[in-house]
Amino acid sequence: MDTKRIPCTPRANTAEHPPDEARHSRGIAIATNRLAEIKKLSPGCYSVPASKSSAAYVVTVRPVEACSCEDSLRTGNRCKHRHAVRYMLKKSGVCEGCGVRHWNEYLFEVADSLTYFEGDMICSGCAADTASETA
Repeated sequence: MDTKRIPCTPRANTAEHPPDEARHSRGIAIATNRLAEIKKLSPGCYSVPASKSSAAYVVTVRPVEACSCEDSLRTGNRCKHRHAVRYMLKKSGVCEGCGVRHWNEYLFEVADSLTYFEGDMICSGCAADTASETA
């Protein structure tokens, strides 16, 4: 029997297999609410907290995007953890002063400083420390 010609029926959207839009919005929620808990393990590799337990999953963004969660392994779809990392990388940056990841809207570009290079992005705390050094 030639199985290549048998059409594959898509999985029903259930709580275990949410549609892609739900995965995307859940990923944004993880990134937004738990940014400090998403940790860089190595270049292109992050630890992302599970939304319903104390577990964490390993997400790689390069060389191949993948996640260690069951949803991603079973379906091959982009899971909420992968969406969380993609959103975090797009909307946040690391402060050159303290090394903490902040949303881009809370980072400031250095124009003139004896401590940082022009163009470095720093948080308000590090910016205040720089301002107090020059005062």
